[in-house]
Amino acid sequence: MQPFIIFFIYVLSIEVFAELVPEGSPESGAVPKQVIVVSAKALDFQSKGQNVSYKKIDIKKQNLEIKPTVVDVLRVEPGLEVFNQGGPGKVSKLFLRGTNSEHTLVLIDGIEVNDSSSPGRAFDFAHTDLNNIESIEVIKGPQSVAYGSDALGGVIHIKTMEGKGKFQPRLLTEVGSFGSRKLSVGALQGDSKNKYSVLLSYRQADGFSSANEKDGNHEKDGYEQIDFSSKWNSRLSESISSEVVVKFVDAKNELDRNGGSGADDPNSEEGARQFFAKLELSTFFWSDQLESKILLNYSKTHRKNKNLPDPISSLFQDDFFQGEGVKLQWLNNYSRNPSLFLQWGGDYELEEVSSNQFSSRKARSFAGFFQVKKQWNSLYSSLGLRYGRQIEGSAQAITYQSELGYNFVSSGTKISASLSSGFKNPSLSQLYHPTTGKTTLDPEEVVGWEVGVEQSLWENHVESRWVYFDNDFKNLISFDSMTTKSINLGESRIRGLEWSHQFFYNKETYFSWAYSHFFEIKNTANNTKLIRRPRNTWKGTIASKWKRVGVQINYRYVGQRDDFQAVDFQKVQAPSYEVFDLSLDYKLKGGSQFYMRFNNLLNTNYEEVDGFGTPGFSVFSGVQWVM
Repeated sequence: MQPFIIFFIYVLSIEVFAELVPEGSPESGAVPKQVIVVSAKALDFQSKGQNVSYKKIDIKKQNLEIKPTVVDVLRVEPGLEVFNQGGPGKVSKLFLRGTNSEHTLVLIDGIEVNDSSSPGRAFDFAHTDLNNIESIEVIKGPQSVAYGSDALGGVIHIKTMEGKGKFQPRLLTEVGSFGSRKLSVGALQGDSKNKYSVLLSYRQADGFSSANEKDGNHEKDGYEQIDFSSKWNSRLSESISSEVVVKFVDAKNELDRNGGSGADDPNSEEGARQFFAKLELSTFFWSDQLESKILLNYSKTHRKNKNLPDPISSLFQDDFFQGEGVKLQWLNNYSRNPSLFLQWGGDYELEEVSSNQFSSRKARSFAGFFQVKKQWNSLYSSLGLRYGRQIEGSAQAITYQSELGYNFVSSGTKISASLSSGFKNPSLSQLYHPTTGKTTLDPEEVVGWEVGVEQSLWENHVESRWVYFDNDFKNLISFDSMTTKSINLGESRIRGLEWSHQFFYNKETYFSWAYSHFFEIKNTANNTKLIRRPRNTWKGTIASKWKRVGVQINYRYVGQRDDFQAVDFQKVQAPSYEVFDLSLDYKLKGGSQFYMRFNNLLNTNYEEVDGFGTPGFSVFSGVQWVM
């Protein structure tokens, strides 16, 4: 009951404060400008949303362009924890509000990029550079009505840049610690009819030992990556437009056998190739009241692991895994007036997985959904339903989503509550793996609810956000040691509180901090804590610009959490740690800039995953030329 008491006392105190402060004074506040979230699958519906669990990260506006990867941006966001297994290019999994990594749906320009060849269909953020990225949208909580399978914990939507203005070549060079070097070239251009952006980048690092050096591992594990990204937007007529997206990644990675003592492996290698593409056609009817879209998405991920015997390790491995997906979507947005918005559509998806360990397997699924949002002055509500079915196997699900909120204009307070459900179809590996697969698996399911407050004071100079959430999962797919098969056995409950606060001194200087706490985060089937979920985290940012100089300091505290020992897989409690990062930039003429990053300023010795290394104090510098 404590979260509810705190929640309502906070709302009541704000309302009393609003009554005591005279109108027109700075303390009377103002309704914060709504952050518009634009997503390819739920294009306008989410932009109409008021839920406090939606957030858009503007890369350029927040001066995040100098960060190297998407992971570095997401690390400082409340409710998101990233765990990396040993440095650049190594496995990087994200836990959104404590949910499993495979319970977050990841989109790039609307293309679903979750790896269908991985055991749980999770997305690995290791190869996702910040090159050509315009914004990252974070939508927390079950989102299956709008986004379908995999969105049990939420959605991460990465959007690449759109061309605009005259022809603008771009060049970036960077060098730094661990033998890091990076080069990228690209261009932007756009007018009222045609827009394009294109970028090619190369990144290499000598790295450090993936298995922690403190355990006697000293062989460096390097990384190399080529990344190509492009987006083309065209207006074909007054009412028809198109968008074409192509992205390709080719990465080579050196690995260790595992983490912990004696895990060095001088010739263990991993190769990864990713190819994503989208064709989208949009047309408007009825004086632009109805927008109808057809989207065709294609994704392919090929992973290869090779390890030959050597004096340190006799292990031999030469395996490949490949996942492909084709998805056809039909989406309609209808808005007769600003207070009523409807969305409906359907999709058909075909997935295929192949490997040297088992023969090629396919799965087909289809779904249809409907959402409606209505606003009455300060009161707003929404309701949505989806039916989805996996043709192979027996998985089918009906999910729902509802939301109710109110804006208190006089105090600048926004309150909201939502109730939603989600599902995740079994992966092809879980269905058809020759040893552990089972074709009669049911979809994993979740029912979650949340209540939240968003408060703006002093003419938007201060913004606070409180969210209490509670998610119950069932039918979680796990391994049964008795039958050596995958079964629907797992259950878990995750409930917690997020509190974030921002203070804007002016347009150039701001301070933000966030606290996340889990009241309960456990496997309810066996009453054990979930692995690698810190009960408490603190995150903070101080950023300022003075003339041409910009400074940003990031802080994160990650509390104690359970983990498995890398050597014997016994459960241990991982210690808490604190990390400070500093970045400096100097604006040159024409939008170019010189920058430096100082990571892990205090040279903290810590582990995100037991037995695996993390970077100590490190320095990187670069120049971004905009011509």
